[in-house]
Amino acid sequence: MKSLVLFLALSTFTIAQAQSRLTLFAVQSNPILGFKQQGYLSGGGVGMGLYYVIGNDNLFSLDLGGSGFVSYNGDRSGSSPIGTYTVDNSFGGGFLEGRVLLNLKQWKPYMQMHYGVINCKTEESVQDVSSKLFSESSINHGVGLGILYEASDDFYIDFGVMYNRGGSVNFLDLNSFSSKGNVIDYNVNSASSDMLIFKLGIAFYIDQFAGSSSTSSYSSNSTPYYDNGNRNNCNTSSPPSYDRTPTIIHHGKTPVGISR
Repeated sequence: MKSLVLFLALSTFTIAQAQSRLTLFAVQSNPILGFKQQGYLSGGGVGMGLYYVIGNDNLFSLDLGGSGFVSYNGDRSGSSPIGTYTVDNSFGGGFLEGRVLLNLKQWKPYMQMHYGVINCKTEESVQDVSSKLFSESSINHGVGLGILYEASDDFYIDFGVMYNRGGSVNFLDLNSFSSKGNVIDYNVNSASSDMLIFKLGIAFYIDQFAGSSSTSSYSSNSTPYYDNGNRNNCNTSSPPSYDRTPTIIHHGKTPVGISR
């Protein structure tokens, strides 16, 4: 997901020449309040976090960084005129985080605040073709509690829970999905994407990014590989492009064909 890739790029730049902690975890995402009442289902997935560690030898320390995760939140299938039709919901996000830790020998309880973006996506598929029905993003924020347990030297078990307050998104209510004969029906609901997110994983320190990378050097009198002098004479016009991506054709909500 784009938010996770952006987070990793920014974090790698931030932790240059510094000690940092990497967390890999499994996640359970549980809708609450209106999000649950409108039919969004709980799900599970994976994620990772990367944090810059400040004051690790003190009683209190600070982690600055972020995390990202993806979660699969259920599917439904039914028959259609062109084959078995499946829809599924997924949920994911990327957050900037600040965590305050209390360092008590093997135990490091912490509390955190986070701010970031989540994405709710519904995909449909029939035969060998899949496409997005919905994909909506929202700014989210929240707080969390957790604990690190040092199982061995600089190797930790990490457990945490995050309350995530989100903006309104549209999604397919899987509880409303029905297949009668070859007719597909479902409801599209809207609700604030509020979640309780449970995390369980491992955490460890990674080495500093130190030293300069080795690069090949070339003498100034090296022979050029090619002559670029006539570059402006090249035809730079782009060839025509044709979008041949297969798409699902609907009659109402029921798939009735595939355009290739």
